[in-house]
Amino acid sequence: MLTVGAMTDGRKRAHVGEYLRVRQPDIQASILSRVRVIGKGPREPDPAYSSSVRAAINAGVSYGIRALEEPQERLSTPPPAIVDQVKLAERSEVSLADVMRSYLAGYFQFNEWVIRECERSRTLESRELTDLLGRLSDCLDRVTETVTAEHRDSAQLRPRHSLQGDARSVRRMLAGSEQGQADLGYALNGYWHTGIVASGPDACSSIRSAVRTVDCQVLLTPQEDQLVWAWLGTREPGRLAVGPALLAGDWPAETAVAIGEPGHGLEGWRLTHRQACAALGQAERRPGLATPYGSVAVAVTLSKDETLRTFLQQHFLDVLKGTGDSIDDETTELLDCYLQTGCNASAAAAQLGMNRRTVSKRLRSIEEKLGHSIGTNYTELSLALTLHRQSRAECQIGNK
Repeated sequence: MLTVGAMTDGRKRAHVGEYLRVRQPDIQASILSRVRVIGKGPREPDPAYSSSVRAAINAGVSYGIRALEEPQERLSTPPPAIVDQVKLAERSEVSLADVMRSYLAGYFQFNEWVIRECERSRTLESRELTDLLGRLSDCLDRVTETVTAEHRDSAQLRPRHSLQGDARSVRRMLAGSEQGQADLGYALNGYWHTGIVASGPDACSSIRSAVRTVDCQVLLTPQEDQLVWAWLGTREPGRLAVGPALLAGDWPAETAVAIGEPGHGLEGWRLTHRQACAALGQAERRPGLATPYGSVAVAVTLSKDETLRTFLQQHFLDVLKGTGDSIDDETTELLDCYLQTGCNASAAAAQLGMNRRTVSKRLRSIEEKLGHSIGTNYTELSLALTLHRQSRAECQIGNK
């Protein structure tokens, strides 16, 4: 076994690193405790923010230990958890000064652990300890540069509650004007946009809360009658897979939320807003859940075209319901399954767990009522079934 004096510099650093890794949970807990005492977080308690702080501390401690163990030229950029935490801090309106105060507290706390271990084990001479602390100082420099840059860049895309002047600019832009983009504080050209329209007493605060952890620019413009328009924008279309996060969001029971499909540039910004507005009527039938335009596009079209609704009702739904008030559930289920399987009776029978002959017999009966084969009017029958479901949903809402 090597004595301390016989160890190489690399082995001595590794010895300190090994000890710090063993004590890493304690180190992280002490830093978190210190940060909670001196750091300032969001104005309101936020579990997501607290989680990001813990993740940044854990990643930062690992980063510091690697800096002690590895050759100095291999010192990498700060870990992603730190970048993510800084962005969330800015979106949570935590100032750069408060963010840096927390990181400095963590830095000094970590230094204390390093110094205590060196004094306890007598592993390093004074010169070697100075070198070790210099490595940690280099880490701090890199973290400071990263934190400052990320906080500044995120601030340029800060979600904003638009003033009345902004609201007027938004309306002008939606109406076709290309003037006034600078008044929006939100870049249009070269960006992908997702429009959101929400209504309800908590609509504005709900959207603000939902987009706080979304890494993109946000434009928020409250309207009259508890209505809010919002857009998310990013240069990378993949980033707008924020849809699932918004769809799964915990929305208040009285808030209706409609989301448009991503669109590019100024025209895409206008289109995604129109889609969200069109879907809002469907969203108001199921408040508390976000409704994407893509899931209700057909229903939206049907709700606006009385001529088409009348045609589908008279030529399909009235014919199929017979003497009843509406089509029976068994017929609806059979037709849905038959159409979804590409008009394949065998596949529909297997999916429904029915005998193929029984399915074929019932399908022939339906075609006799319609006066033509189901495949002949595949699209129209699909729309008729959508209209049927929509009408039933409206009746259920009316009965509540």
